Amino acid sequence: MKSLGNSVKIVVLLILIIHSQADDSSWYQTFLNEQVAPSYANAYQTLRNKIINPLLAYTNSNSTSNGTSATEIVSLAQEVTCAAKELYASLSNALNASEQLNTIVENKTSQAILEVSQKENEIRQVNEQLSSIEARLTDAQNNVNQAENDVKNTENELAQSDAHLADELQKLEKARVCGLRKKRFLHKVWREIVRRPVDTVRDKVISPIVKPVMPILSPVLRVPCAALNYGGINSAKDRRGAAQGAVNAAREQLATRRQELERLRAERTNFQAQKSQATAQLQSLTLTLVQFQAQQLALGNMTQDMRNVIKHLAAFVSKSSVLYDELKDFVSFETLIEPLNSILMELIDNGVTTKTIAGASQISSSETLLTRNTIDLLKAYLPTLSSVENLLAAC
Repeated sequence: MKSLGNSVKIVVLLILIIHSQADDSSWYQTFLNEQVAPSYANAYQTLRNKIINPLLAYTNSNSTSNGTSATEIVSLAQEVTCAAKELYASLSNALNASEQLNTIVENKTSQAILEVSQKENEIRQVNEQLSSIEARLTDAQNNVNQAENDVKNTENELAQSDAHLADELQKLEKARVCGLRKKRFLHKVWREIVRRPVDTVRDKVISPIVKPVMPILSPVLRVPCAALNYGGINSAKDRRGAAQGAVNAAREQLATRRQELERLRAERTNFQAQKSQATAQLQSLTLTLVQFQAQQLALGNMTQDMRNVIKHLAAFVSKSSVLYDELKDFVSFETLIEPLNSILMELIDNGVTTKTIAGASQISSSETLLTRNTIDLLKAYLPTLSSVENLLAAC
């Protein structure tokens, strides 16, 4: 019944631990949703709506049919360039929030590692205590077995002492009965024979009576009675008292050793319950650590992707070379689009549920290729002297 109760307690503890883990993990999704996702959503929307879509909407055929001027082309290039600056700012904010979250997760991971180590040490100590108790339980059980044998032996000795005392009492009783019988017989003989006048009766009465029964009376008169041995009785009583004392002492020792055995069993049960509880807590802490490590890995990937994209954006917005060449390098699937798509999926996989993130459609490699083709079409219209630096001045 005790083990069943402990099992129920452990199950309840595990349920509480799992529930607390669910509560503890909610802060992570909350931080992503409220701190990281909004800035990143702005950045991705800027990329989609202000860079990719305008470039996709422009075609060489439209520009020739509508008579698009070089000024309008430069305006489009300026819009894209300014959007790149906006993208840089939004993504920088998302990076700062992501780094803050990463720092929090790193601290929690370090704390979880420490707690796991401490719990493992606690379980190790409990196991050592259990090993010690098991050894002591073996000794205690052996002591109980020995005490039970001692009780049996002393009880046998007591039974033998009782039998010896009963034998001595029986001998005393026989001697007493024998003495009384002989005394009564002699008195009867004296009264019936000696006391009567022997002169006339002895020859005529006693001789005829006594002579026939003498063969019977002679053995009775000659058999001596045993002595009343009170010393043997006292010795038997002393032996019996000593045997009873030994029995009492053996029983008391057995009771004491049984109490010690039960105490050790209760102590073992407590340590087993403590071990079960600590094991459940260790499992919880290990799951938490694994969760933090997974979050740390995901954040590390996102943060590194953001750094790479920001580095790419910084290189674009800081250059003063010919606009066409920089635009062609800027709209790159490998260095711009693909990392941002990867971050988008990481946010969704990590529980971000905001509509701007969960409902966003990824920019495909084919869309990126079309934008680069558009930039090739714009080459003829872009003034050779227009540079990123010049266009950024007007943002």
